Amino acid sequence: MLHSGLWYGSIALEIFLLFQLLRWRLASFYPALTAYLALGVVRALTLAWFRQKALLSLYAWTYFLTQPLIWIVSLLLVMELFSRTLEEYPGIRRLGRMVVYAGLAFLAAASGILIVLDRQAGFDRYPALSHMAVGHRSVHLVLSAVCLLMLLFFSHYRLSVALNVWTLFAGFGGVFVIETVLFALRRFLGEQFRPVRDLAGAAVFFFCILGVTLFFKPAGEVEKRPFPDLRGVPDPDTQQALASQLQSFNQTLLRVLKR
Repeated sequence: MLHSGLWYGSIALEIFLLFQLLRWRLASFYPALTAYLALGVVRALTLAWFRQKALLSLYAWTYFLTQPLIWIVSLLLVMELFSRTLEEYPGIRRLGRMVVYAGLAFLAAASGILIVLDRQAGFDRYPALSHMAVGHRSVHLVLSAVCLLMLLFFSHYRLSVALNVWTLFAGFGGVFVIETVLFALRRFLGEQFRPVRDLAGAAVFFFCILGVTLFFKPAGEVEKRPFPDLRGVPDPDTQQALASQLQSFNQTLLRVLKR
């Protein structure tokens, strides 16, 4: 009952946030976020209708066929936040995209190996469930790693970003990191952990979407704040040197990547 309430509550929040994006004319600034919300709403409503009508076969096929699309738009969302933060540094932005896309090739190969291993030692009744769990774990691990690396990079250089980007980064980054932990626990604790993982995952997504919905505002596109320096209070001279270093690195990348 609680799980269903969180699930339907998340759908309502996604619809509301999507409506706000369109009403504020911010959908064109966040195409990946818009696609993520639209796909999530359509998929969730379709699955809810199939489940209500006891069309379990259609429910399963729809879930498995659309899940890769969710992974793709999740990656595009992270890349969108990365690009919005580095709008003033196109060279670094291009290099970051190249690194992430190269990492995806490695992820595909690693996921194939993990699927074989899980099929041999997994606990799910159907192999497809083990395959899907490995996919979830692998994708969320990559997204979490990218978000954490972004946090360290932005914090080191004290980059100023729009409050809306801050909000999206905190909300969806939190989802990816916690989902990674939950799927890792599922792998080690077994089938008995599945109800806990499902409920915890639904709760995390609901509260993260709620936070994004509450703090995402039109004014958040104008107001900017720097990422906090995780090392403490930054020295002004050091900060200026880091800014010059970052700009120089960006110019070097632009010259190299144009060749």
